[in-house]
Amino acid sequence: DPVSGQKFQKCLCGSKKHWNDSEECEMDKFDAMMAVLHAEAPKVSLRFYHVIVVDKHFEVFSRIWVMAEIAKGQELELSQHAMLFSGAAD
Repeated sequence: DPVSGQKFQKCLCGSKKHWNDSEECEMDKFDAMMAVLHAEAPKVSLRFYHVIVVDKHFEVFSRIWVMAEIAKGQELELSQHAMLFSGAAD
């Protein structure tokens, strides 16, 4: 974990894991899912917003999938809102 510095614990649930080289992997599909939601939302009278939650050290922007989501949101001309860390939850 880049925030805590601790090594991630391996999941022991026994379910089959789908890594990035698998078609069933979902970790590299956030931006594609945003496009699907953007296309489907008007069909059910919903407006799709993109909320970007920003941690106090702005480390969220070091994650490539977050940057891909932001870029996709801009490409789709979504209403994007950043929620900045305020310290109120500490």
